[in-house]
Amino acid sequence: MVEGKAYIHHRSYANCSRPKPWQDDQIKSYALCPWFADTDLVKETIEISKLEKKSKFRVLTVEDVGNAFDQALEADQNGGVFIIFPDAPVIQFP
Repeated sequence: MVEGKAYIHHRSYANCSRPKPWQDDQIKSYALCPWFADTDLVKETIEISKLEKKSKFRVLTVEDVGNAFDQALEADQNGGVFIIFPDAPVIQFP
């Protein structure tokens, strides 16, 4: 049997009927879901220019993602998901 807070919190997220653990620990969680961003990880896979030409959308800058992160912090929606797409407002879900 695994003991400790990490296991208990992990298990509680899978069980929606249990009280929200962040209310006790004051730890919040946000998810950022960006379209492709100009990072080394993306550049290792494909050239940015080819990706933009193929998708017909520009690749996000790191600043775009940072600005969306700022919006997530301002929204203060614990468990919120923020979809980041170029030249569009950040979509907050749910």
